[in-house]
Amino acid sequence: MFFCKKKVKLSLIINDERWNSYFKDIQSLADSVVYKCFKVLKFPILKGSEICLVLTNDEEIKILNSKYRKKDKATNVLSFETGDKFLLGDIVISLDTLLKEATEQNIPLQNHFIHLLCHGVLHLLGFDHITDEQADIMEGMEIKILKRFKIENPYE
Repeated sequence: MFFCKKKVKLSLIINDERWNSYFKDIQSLADSVVYKCFKVLKFPILKGSEICLVLTNDEEIKILNSKYRKKDKATNVLSFETGDKFLLGDIVISLDTLLKEATEQNIPLQNHFIHLLCHGVLHLLGFDHITDEQADIMEGMEIKILKRFKIENPYE
């Protein structure tokens, strides 16, 4: 577990060891993404805030998606916002879907991971994309954050 600039505790749980063969230091990368999300958004970080990141596979994320969203299929990322100002919530990302989408979209795996984690963090901070207006706001924020990683707009 890391502390994003000593304020946000990012706990990492790897439920599929294949993640380690695709990313050299996933903890440092994830820590950097979370920190930049807060920094770009100028979102106040309360010292002692926590996020849990679970890195898994399609089998596990499908179970979670079915149980909590009533969708019986795998997905790339799920966010479970708590509404608590310190325990921000959990983000779950599937390696299988990440690999599939990165290949289909012809984008680097690391870039797609950064995008999905950024997307998950924004959900934990209360952003959504249910309406077109909400989607425009959320996508605009993602684009700003991704720019910090020199990642092009994924929506073009």
